[in-house]
Amino acid sequence: MSHSLSWPVVLNSSLSGSQIADILRSQGHRLRVSETTLPHTCIYPQSSVAFMIVPLNELWLKGGTEAQPNLDPTILRRIDKFLQLHRQRYILASGSPKGLCTVEQNLLMELQQRLIDDDVATIPVHTARQCVDSMLSIAKATYKPHADLIRERFKSMSGDNWSEEKAIQTLLQTGITEHDCFVVLQGCGSLADVALASKEQLLDCSLDATTADLLLEFFQNDFISA
Repeated sequence: MSHSLSWPVVLNSSLSGSQIADILRSQGHRLRVSETTLPHTCIYPQSSVAFMIVPLNELWLKGGTEAQPNLDPTILRRIDKFLQLHRQRYILASGSPKGLCTVEQNLLMELQQRLIDDDVATIPVHTARQCVDSMLSIAKATYKPHADLIRERFKSMSGDNWSEEKAIQTLLQTGITEHDCFVVLQGCGSLADVALASKEQLLDCSLDATTADLLLEFFQNDFISA
C-alpha cells in the first residue's frame, strides 16, 4: 500500500474539524470518527499504529518559568493511558509553524525526559501537513498485509479455548445477527477463515452485502487494532 491509496484512519472526535482531518479527507483516506478513543489520537488499523498529537502550548501549565516549564498533569495522564493502550505508538509534539520557540523547546525536552523509559518516539511537528506526512510515512513503514495481521492475531490467542460460542460472541461484535453468525461459521468453517474471507466468499455463505461489509470492516479495522 502506498500513500496514493486510501488508508482507513480512526480519528478521535476532538480532531474531526481540524486541518489534519481536512488534509486526510482531501487525500482520499477513509476516516471514521470515534467518540471512544482518546482525545487528539489517530489510529491506523492496517498498520496497528497509533498517534497522539500533543500541542505544546496546551502542555504548558502556567506557573512555571520558560526555562523550567511545568507540564499539565491532565495531559500527562492522557499520554500515560495512551501508552498503556497501544503497543506501536508515537507522540507528535505540535509547535509553532515557524519553529519551536524557547518555551516549546523546553517543554519538548521535559516531555522526552519524562518518557525516556517508555520506548516511545516523540516527534516534533510544526504544521498539520507535517503531522499527516509523518503519520502516513510511519504507517507505510509498519504496514503488513492484512492476512498476515489476522494470522498473527489468531496466533497470539492460540492458547485460548476458541469454542463455537466464543466465536459467535466475537462475530456479534460486528453488528450482525446471531443467525448470520451461525451461517457464516458453518459456511467458512472457522472464525479464522471468516476473518480471511473475501466479500465474494462471504456472499457465497448466503449473507447479504450489508452483512458481508460489516464483517469485512470489523476484521480489517477493529479486530486487528483491538
